[in-house]
Amino acid sequence: MLAQDTELKLPVPGIWIWMGGAGLILELLLLWATYHSSGHWIVLLVAGAFAAGVALYNPFWGFLLAIFVEFSGIVWGFSIPFGFFSVVAITALGWVFDVFGRMKFSIRFDFQLIWMFALLGAVLFASLDAFNLRVSLGKVLSYSKLLFFYFLILQIVRTPKQLGLIFWAMVYAMLFTIAVGILGVFFPLPILGTVEQGFRFRGLMNDPNVLALHVLIIFPIIALFVFHVRSNVKRYALVFLLILLFFVLLATFSRGATLGFSAIVLGLLYVLRR
Repeated sequence: MLAQDTELKLPVPGIWIWMGGAGLILELLLLWATYHSSGHWIVLLVAGAFAAGVALYNPFWGFLLAIFVEFSGIVWGFSIPFGFFSVVAITALGWVFDVFGRMKFSIRFDFQLIWMFALLGAVLFASLDAFNLRVSLGKVLSYSKLLFFYFLILQIVRTPKQLGLIFWAMVYAMLFTIAVGILGVFFPLPILGTVEQGFRFRGLMNDPNVLALHVLIIFPIIALFVFHVRSNVKRYALVFLLILLFFVLLATFSRGATLGFSAIVLGLLYVLRR
């Protein structure tokens, strides 16, 4: 329980916040220039090569890029083939190079990872007797991706500062997909197509429910910061962000997300009353 005079500090220096905001604007301008020109695939190749270099140089920055890709939906919105898989694979390769470069071959485990291994083993064993073995093994492969991603988290993320950077990567990615989605409503990008599914807002995600899920992931974290920061400027900025996320959640018209949001609010009220 936090004491009354305890401030839950934002885990990133102020300069990172301004740099992130400037980077968000530059990304939007780059997308506008890229997808209104004939050479957008060349730009994508250059950006991909740069991202690969960053991930191989420092696997944590590659992991941040993977988080941004996941929470922005950019590879789905712009139909970049194997985009997320490529980022994660290069990040994993960067981690392997880093381990061999430092000559430290330790691997970190926790109970959750062990349980995930056990669950995957049980699913794999059950799949061998499935009616459609190919489809069943495809599901096992999907679960194994989650296991692999969590394994990378344990190996790469080591400090509270890194956790803070991951949080801000989630926030900026969400702002990015919302901004591009809103722009797409009024000024459709040629390669993006509609940012709505029927009347439901989806941003760059491939489904409105997926966007709602990502909103629910970061909403309670931001809400906790609101109640524990001392700076009024930070508090007002976070409140504005919460309001924006709330309206985005409403625009997805996701019934499951509505139930999840209700559970989050009840959980926050319980935590804050303690």
